[in-house]
Formats: sequence, structure tokens, C-alpha cells
Amino acid sequence: MEKKRIGLMMISDERKGLAHDAAVLKEALHGAAHLVPFPLEQLPPTEDPDGVRATGQTDLFDAGPIPHETFAQWLLRSKLDKMIFIEFIPRGCAELSEKHGVHCILIANLDWATFDYSDLGDGKEWRNWLRTKKIEVWAKTPGARKTLEALGICARLGNWATHMFPKAPSLDMEELGGQPFV
Repeated sequence: MEKKRIGLMMISDERKGLAHDAAVLKEALHGAAHLVPFPLEQLPPTEDPDGVRATGQTDLFDAGPIPHETFAQWLLRSKLDKMIFIEFIPRGCAELSEKHGVHCILIANLDWATFDYSDLGDGKEWRNWLRTKKIEVWAKTPGARKTLEALGICARLGNWATHMFPKAPSLDMEELGGQPFV
């Protein structure tokens, strides 16, 4: 059986938890899926997939994007089955992924539970956008899940722990090509 190709948009700064999350996903999948990173140094200044450029570096994976390659170029070249966004999701990038038949997953952390989801400004717009998409949301904490679900966003809760890392996903990884945790 051919390995699934899973894209991974992440902040590559190892001082941040997002690079750690990428490492634990790699461990959780035990090489059963081919992870294709799209590392960024910081949050992109735009949500336009032609303006989001790979600016980060990562040694976690064998190959990544060409430096400064746009998300749109990378997506077409990578031929993905799924796309995981760790803690942030540029809407244009998710929409382009969906347009190309790539299933999107957002891994939400506690940050999402404290985000201003008032009915004013970007919070309402983002919430309404996410509700209309087929994006699967994974919550890393019960607090994040509770807040997201109170906003009408269905989220799966994962216990983020493995033997190697103190915090790694224990969601059923079979759907991504890996083994379930026991």
C-alpha cells in the first residue's frame, strides 16, 4: 500500500511549540506516511496562497519546499492527500487545498480557546468561514475543544502524549497512515 502524502504547514522556529508538534506528528506516524513540510519563520502576512512563501528551515524531514516557493506552487508539486495546519490556517491556502481535493486538518491549541471570538471583527468572520468548510479540527486541550464547540465548531480531542515526547497526539493515526496508540 502506498504511503499517504501529508502536507504540514508549520512555524519552524524550534523555540516555539509548533516545531515540536511537527516532530511529534512525525513520531506518531512512525514513517507510515510521507510528511511534506511547508515551514515558515513566522505567521504569513497574507492568506493568498500565491503570497504565502516558504521562509523557514527544518531538519525534521528529508525534503521540503524550495526556498521562497509559494504555497500554491508547493501544493501543486507535492501531490498531497491531506494537509495539516498547525495552530493557524491561512484561509486562501486551505481553500486552494480543498479545490485540489486535499482534505484539510487544523490542529488547534489553547490559543484558540483564548482568541477573541466576539461577534465583532475577524473572530466572527473566521468562525463563520471555518463552519462552512470541510476542515477537520483537532483540539489539543479540553478547554480549546469546549470553546470551539461552544462556537459551533466541531473538534476532535486528542491526548497529546507519546513515549518519546511528553506531548504528542494519541488520536487514531490510522486515518493518516500510521498506527493507533495503545
